[in-house]
Amino acid sequence: METPPHPHRWRIFGLCWITYAALYLGRVNFAVALPAIQTEFGWDKAAVGLIGGALYWSYALGQLINGNLGDRASARAFVGLGLFASALLNALFGLQGGMAGMALVWALNGWAQSTGWGPLVKTLSRWFDPQRRGLIAALFGPCYVVGHALSWVLAGWLISRWDWRVAFWGPAVILAAFGTLWILAMR
Repeated sequence: METPPHPHRWRIFGLCWITYAALYLGRVNFAVALPAIQTEFGWDKAAVGLIGGALYWSYALGQLINGNLGDRASARAFVGLGLFASALLNALFGLQGGMAGMALVWALNGWAQSTGWGPLVKTLSRWFDPQRRGLIAALFGPCYVVGHALSWVLAGWLISRWDWRVAFWGPAVILAAFGTLWILAMR
């Protein structure tokens, strides 16, 4: 398979990079909001651990299933759907007032978040020759570190300025914007 012209490859790389970094805004925010959630509801660490664990178990299962589905589906549609679903679920999480609702919504968010990695890696493998894939993997890897760090900064700022619920509503808006960007800019 012949790869597309060089300028498009790097634009696609950048789009994949910022998209995966953005996904972390709607995942790591829970860890930042955790102390405020515990304080508001009076829950101990084990109780809130169930909510966080719900995301990671569904994310892990979703990686197995969505990784395979993402290989067969359009990356444009699959990642876009995941971004919009995570945006909606973050917004819904900020509206929850009980543990069961939070655990359910956060588990569904884990599933939505799992639609990112596989299709993004598939996309990059189609846009870059096998000889460049090592370099691309090295350049792509830091996106999750940047996304993780930005999530801590953004969620911390939102909580300090307003409250923990805004730490989910803000990323919801950003994820929806990135979903729109992804759909419009992905070739």
